[in-house]
Amino acid sequence: NNNTHYPSRVHVGVLLPLTGDLAAVSSSIREGLMAAHFSSTLRHEWSISFFDTKKYTLDEIYSKGTKLGIHNWIGPLEKSKVKEFANIINSSDNLLALNELPTNATKQSLSLSLSPEEEATQAANFSRIQGYEKALIIEGTHPWSKRQAETFASQFSSHGGTVVEHVVLQPKQYSKNIQEALQIDLSSQRYKQVQKLTRTPIKFISQPRPDID
Repeated sequence: NNNTHYPSRVHVGVLLPLTGDLAAVSSSIREGLMAAHFSSTLRHEWSISFFDTKKYTLDEIYSKGTKLGIHNWIGPLEKSKVKEFANIINSSDNLLALNELPTNATKQSLSLSLSPEEEATQAANFSRIQGYEKALIIEGTHPWSKRQAETFASQFSSHGGTVVEHVVLQPKQYSKNIQEALQIDLSSQRYKQVQKLTRTPIKFISQPRPDID
């Protein structure tokens, strides 16, 4: 049942694509919310209902929700539906969107963006705030990794940082790629060269490249 309701003082409506391509991601979010609900000491003071954005239109969901007395919303997850839902709800409703909100969203609306680009932007900003100036980007093999890496590089550089190197991981060569990116392989080569000059065993601790923070 995607509309699970437990009597309480505050009723929260959650909009997720519980079926379709994003069903697995949505299931994880749903399980996390339910775990938080049942572990909360205030669980008897709030309830939660889930609405499938693949099965119902946003207007249908909002209509059902308001009949249940819902004025607090989490979602949608899909970026294309966040703006639409933000324009549907009453201006006094509270909304925690799971993707980027439009710039004209109400003061009662907040976003917890799950987009790779937003995460990369936050990581770049945080790195610069912490005083890091030189970055090594290691790009994964997922389709969104390229966008994430490009966003980080752009944001980091625009705030005065320098991307020393950008490495793209190759399938089944992750370890080799990372060692080369950190120049640990060069450290190992230096150790072998020094060890050849003496019969005394040398304790070796690999050292990554010194030009990144």
